[in-house]
Parts: sequence; C-alpha cells; structure tokens
Amino acid sequence: MNVVGIISELNPFHNGHSYIIKQAKELTDASYVVLVMSGNYVQRGEPAFLEKDFRVKAALKSGADMVIELPIPFATSSAEYFSSAGVALLRQLGCITHLAFGSENGSIQDLRKACSLLTLEERPSFQAVLKDSLSKGMVYAKAREEALYHVYQEEYGKTSKEQSVIWTKETIHDLLSKPNNALGLSYMQALQKQKSLITPVTIKRIGNAYEDTGLSNTGFSSASGIRAQASNGKLEATLSSIPESCREEFSQLIKENYDMGADEFTLPLLTKLLESGKEALLSYQDVTDSLADKLLKKRFEAQSFTELAMSCKSKDITYAHIMRALLHVTLGITKEECASRIDKGYSNYASILGYKSTASELFKQFKAHASIPTLVRISDAEKHLDEASLAYFKKDLQRDALYQVLLQRKIGLSDTRSTLWTYESPSAKAKLPVSFHPYKRQVICI
Repeated sequence: MNVVGIISELNPFHNGHSYIIKQAKELTDASYVVLVMSGNYVQRGEPAFLEKDFRVKAALKSGADMVIELPIPFATSSAEYFSSAGVALLRQLGCITHLAFGSENGSIQDLRKACSLLTLEERPSFQAVLKDSLSKGMVYAKAREEALYHVYQEEYGKTSKEQSVIWTKETIHDLLSKPNNALGLSYMQALQKQKSLITPVTIKRIGNAYEDTGLSNTGFSSASGIRAQASNGKLEATLSSIPESCREEFSQLIKENYDMGADEFTLPLLTKLLESGKEALLSYQDVTDSLADKLLKKRFEAQSFTELAMSCKSKDITYAHIMRALLHVTLGITKEECASRIDKGYSNYASILGYKSTASELFKQFKAHASIPTLVRISDAEKHLDEASLAYFKKDLQRDALYQVLLQRKIGLSDTRSTLWTYESPSAKAKLPVSFHPYKRQVICI
C-alpha cells in the first residue's frame, strides 16, 4: 500500500494545493494522502493568515486523508529546519512511501543532480567563501550561489566536461532562486541525511510565482497574492483561486475580519522586548548578536511588529530572518528548546489535527509501524510523552492560545469562551458551534 506525504503551510488553502494533492495521489498510486501542515504560525515569521482548523477542513475536503501538525518551532524556522522536521515526522510514521512537493522545475531527475551539487556546501571552502562574500555586503542568497560555484570549480573545474551535468553561475542561480525548487531540494537533502527510504516525487508548479502578490486569471494564484488581495478589500477577485468546497467559508472568514497578520502581535512582542536584556534576547532562536543590539536600541521607537522588522533590516540579515526572530521572541521559542527538540528527532510525537472517517487504516498502520505516538486528544499526550516532550507539547498549546486570544481581540469578542467558528458534523450535516478554550484541541473529522 502506498501512502504519500506532503509538507505544506496551506496559508491559505487554494487551488494549487488541491492540484498538488490530486497529482500526488495519482503519480504515486497512493491509497492515502497524509499532510504535515504548519499550524497557527508559519515560516514567514507571522501568524497564519487563517486559523488552522479552517485549513485542515479545506485540505480534507480536497483529497487529503489526514493532517498532522508540524511543531511550531520548526514551522517558523528556516527551510533547513522546516523541511528536516517535516521529513522526520513522515519518516517516523513508518508507513509513508512517497514525499510529493511542487517545484518550478518539475523534474525529479534535475533535482537529484542539483542535490548532489549541494553536498559541496559541506566543504570547509564553501563556508570560507560564503563568509567572505557576506562580509563584502553581499546578500545571503547571492553569497550562497557564489560560494557554491566557487567550490564546484575548485572541485571539478578541470574535469567539468566529464560530469553528467555542467553547472554555471546562471544554472545555479536559476535553480536556487526559485523558492519551490529550493524547498524541494531541502526535502531531498533531509531524506538523504536521515537515511530515509521515502521516495521523493515532484509536481511542476502551475499559475503565478510563489512571491507574486497579483492574481492569476487561470484560477491558480499564489498564496501571497491571495493574502495580499483579500486583505486589501479585493476578496471577490480571490475567490476563483479558492476551491469551491471551502470558498464560502473562506469568504465569510475574511468578511468577518478573521485574517491575521504580524502586527496583531505587536503588543506581546514589545512587552517581551521591554522586559528583556541582551542575554535574554540572545537565548531566542534566530536572534544574533547584532540583531539583539538593534532590538534593544529600537524597541522604544517601533510602532508595530513589521515596522520594527523593517527598521532592523540590513545586507547581512534578511527581513524574513528578522521576522522569524521576532516571532520566536514573542512566542518564547529558545535556541535551547529547538536544540532539545532536534535531539529528540524534531518531533517525537505526531499531533493529529484532522482526518477522514475513511482513514481508519492509517491508524492501524501507525500502530503497527510508527516509532512515535500519534496524539488525537490531550490525554494521549499525558499518557504517551515523557516529561520534556509533554512540556513542549503544552508550550505549543499555549502559543496557540495566544493566537486565539489575539484573534478574538481583532474581531471584537470579549468572552474567551465565545463561539469562534462552526464546522460540519461528520454524522449530521448541521452546523455545530465550537466553543473556544485556550487549552482544548479541536480535532476535525469529516
């Protein structure tokens, strides 16, 4: 039996995601599709545009059989940690046969060759050239390309014509500058490093580019474009890019002001900054020495989360890196916590967010083959996790609670137990209210 895994943010869920799910199932002849999804926080260093329950339901209605949450510290990390954690989760389930991902290139053969090229990053000379390029003011992405080309020439320059593929500065740039190619390569590197038997497959991305904030007339707009346009009063124009099965609820959530952005987290961020000295700031994941100095200097001037991030941006540190660092400060995600979780295999449990009622065979497969427990209820965590893992599980619940409290503040609800959303009961096609409580988990079943 084939089971295909997909790692994604679904931020928000759109036609491109639905296409990937269907293509992945077809290409791998899979009986089931298991998604590993970022929860209420994403890799951009921001809260998810829409809360995770809506995205889980959308995925299940569009062909996924189960959705498992990527732990927050890795959902909000760089591509290396994001991909490594996602691969580790799928690998430890024990029954995943394939990993599918979208790419601009669309050729797994090309990506395999590129993956071989990236092994040169382990050479000491790569780090030396990278460091030198960064010291000259080159942005990280360009410095990485320069260092990779330098090491390739150093290693194979005299025999490059004998190689199965000849790399130039242009071909390296074309490969690494495309975000989905780069993320796909991170998945493949993670599979290699973890000695996983999971087979990677790629699906050519269609529609607008990943970072395109406009909309496509083909119905395949990027998540960036959908977020930008929906937030700017152009909701109706985005709806053709949302699957029909979740279009009505997407529209309702946007109209009712449920879309979240980083600036909703300004107050908790500034509170953390005001109570922290340099030593405390340096304990948080992604906070460098120079960034800590900037934050201490600018914390009294910033009016918002994003304004502070922009004011700290420089050639040696990207806006995305700063946003992730600020979110880690806000959520209390430390370097020590991340290192500890990595030592435990990134995640030594699988927190299930939702599943189809027809996916009972997956639970049987997990029971027979998984090396980590699967958690549906909080009581499962208390029963199966060691003290440290249970503490991290509860920390992620608290981080989710912050998202929900700030969401309520945004939409004007004062009662923390007010109804926040509705969902379709699997047994009856009635809309049932779901009461909010910060330390409850709502697992979706359709």
